[in-house]
Amino acid sequence: MATFSSDEFVNREEELKHIKDKIVRLARGDPFAPKERVFHLVGPSGIGKSCLLEECYQFVNSLPQSIPILIKSYPLRKKDGEFIENFLLAVCEEFYKNQKKIVLNKSGRTLLKFGADITKRINEYAEEHVVVLLLDEMDIHQKEVLQSIEEHLLENLLENSKRVMLITAGREPAALNVFSLRPGPENIFKLAVFDEKNTTRQLEKLNPKLVRIAGKIRKLGGGVPGNNKRLAGLVSGEPLDILDDLQAIQFLLIDIKQKIEKPFHFIVEAICILSDFHPEDVAPLLENHPALGGQWDEIRIREVFTNLRQARIGPGGLINWDKEKRSWVMEEPTRKIFELELQLQDVNLWKQLHCTAYQMYQKWGEELNSQLYRQKAIYHRQCLQSMGYDCLNLQARDDQ
Repeated sequence: MATFSSDEFVNREEELKHIKDKIVRLARGDPFAPKERVFHLVGPSGIGKSCLLEECYQFVNSLPQSIPILIKSYPLRKKDGEFIENFLLAVCEEFYKNQKKIVLNKSGRTLLKFGADITKRINEYAEEHVVVLLLDEMDIHQKEVLQSIEEHLLENLLENSKRVMLITAGREPAALNVFSLRPGPENIFKLAVFDEKNTTRQLEKLNPKLVRIAGKIRKLGGGVPGNNKRLAGLVSGEPLDILDDLQAIQFLLIDIKQKIEKPFHFIVEAICILSDFHPEDVAPLLENHPALGGQWDEIRIREVFTNLRQARIGPGGLINWDKEKRSWVMEEPTRKIFELELQLQDVNLWKQLHCTAYQMYQKWGEELNSQLYRQKAIYHRQCLQSMGYDCLNLQARDDQ
């Protein structure tokens, strides 16, 4: 089931080593509590979660007396029938396929009984072997689906065996309900974007001639490994280079934009300068966007949020509610690419929107005595200053 090429693997060596060490110690019989055998790989789309998960798969698959079971949630969600049934059947198929045995038949069993039978077979095998369950795209599930996965498989799988490990991947840690399935901070890996050094390492594996433009590729792709790889395919000329920055950015966004209804494209353009937002933050930007304008009340904006949330980036939404920030957010690497497109395509609109945001937060910071709003105002002022502008000279230009 693994599709990733290990030849392209870079910059996740520390996380991989930590997981490999735990697997090796499990194989030799070292005791670990269930939560010590649970790992979460966390990060935005294209950051390399699936690649790291599949690298773990390859490692386990290379070990004697060990079985990896890799399950990708999104394809199962698209199948007909109840998700939990498709999930259990996929786990069962992968488990028996690796042993080259006939798959356990669900016929005549309830889902709870089928899940219990799969759990029993895996745990029996894990008395002398290591079983690593790798679950990709776990963040796309609603709470009730996660609880069903726990009830039908995970809880008893980890509780009743000493050699079963669980590794999940998603934009956020899997919100598992059972306490023993919640790993400590040392087992939660938040995968960061690549710096120029690691972008260079990645490009060197793809094509050594690309190393000279690693800095440019990192800037355009935001350091997201998936973006780096896509941009590498656009390079041409002698010496190799990306000849049109705006065209390259639009290439990265083409699949995403196709999933956003056209009337909402200008809305994304307006809000892409905000790292987090509520309806009241967004309203002045929409009202000041030349292609939008008009009155934007909270009800109308929340309807927009619902629509944008339904636009998919991989298995996730274009915007989502961030529990830590307690606000709406666009996935940060994607937001930055949208903003870079705006800056390259219409720098005056980019300046106008940042100026609107600066004035809004500056006003709120004073009226509400809010340090948070003051900090946001400073951020937007710094964005303008980085381009040699501030709101005063923008206003002076408009008055001429």
